[in-house]
Amino acid sequence: MNGVYLTAAELEALQGCGPLAITAYLRLRSWMDLKSGVVGLERTISRHALLMYAETNVPRGAGMQVIKPTVKELRCALDRLERAGLVKRIGNDDLLVFKLPMAQTLSLAQIKQGRVRADSEGREQGREQGRAKPSNGEGLWAEQGAEQGREQDRGKNAKQGRYQRSESKPSTPQAAYTPANGVDADSAVAAFGSARNPKVEADEAVMRRAKSLAGMVRQKGGSVAAMDSRVLQWAREGVTEAQVGEAMRLARARRDEEGSGQPIGTGFVDVLLRDVLSPPKPKAAPWWVSPASMEAKAREVGIDGARVGESMEAFRARVTTAMRRVEEGVA
Repeated sequence: MNGVYLTAAELEALQGCGPLAITAYLRLRSWMDLKSGVVGLERTISRHALLMYAETNVPRGAGMQVIKPTVKELRCALDRLERAGLVKRIGNDDLLVFKLPMAQTLSLAQIKQGRVRADSEGREQGREQGRAKPSNGEGLWAEQGAEQGREQDRGKNAKQGRYQRSESKPSTPQAAYTPANGVDADSAVAAFGSARNPKVEADEAVMRRAKSLAGMVRQKGGSVAAMDSRVLQWAREGVTEAQVGEAMRLARARRDEEGSGQPIGTGFVDVLLRDVLSPPKPKAAPWWVSPASMEAKAREVGIDGARVGESMEAFRARVTTAMRRVEEGVA
């Protein structure tokens, strides 16, 4: 079924929940499994995905400004949906799985009707393949198509016997919580959550790292928003607490030099952190700062050292002229 059908109860409950809650609920409804009324098992969802669909594009001059809600605002919106009875959290904080109690789901009769229709279409397709005239003249494809149609007819008309083999389908998380087999959704969530998912584990490690780095910024007197994108990038790059602490020290020294009481945000810290991670190479001293360095430069360009009674300015001018000749290729 294409599209999302909202019942009168859902529309009534959504009233007063706010635009962000309504947008999030519509997305959850579009991803919901129609047989169980559960979203988040067959297709994993994340707060990042919900926030991406909740963005607002506002025209600004010749461009477009993207206004994105925060994770805290999304949490509040989901809490409002839960208080309204529209969603029921059956996962944990890491595994977003919800039961949508007011959503209309497929009945067992509708599910069986869909299976019967699929079986009928399969048998008809097999008969059509059997009646089709083979292109190679050997009758191989016609024989296989006819046999497929006969096998489907025998499977449909045969009664379940003691020694009759039944076809089984591989178990999937979706099949584990369908109402037909009597297994509740909570058990399916527990089984699904126990499986090791490398991507989820990697994301959790990044989140723990980002939380630790954000704590270091706050400890040093900085200001950091929840789930700051820069802090997440630091965590992905493997930045350490010591490096963030050094960047905060530089930021505090810069503010003291300027006599500014402006709060230290993650944007300012990120600029200084790049200097900590890749410190600039010290610049070499100019060749004319000392007699020794001027003598070395003179030997490099192939002239004699300072002459007797020659001033430093004259010696420097002679070395500069020699350097220009070398650059121009003049002997």
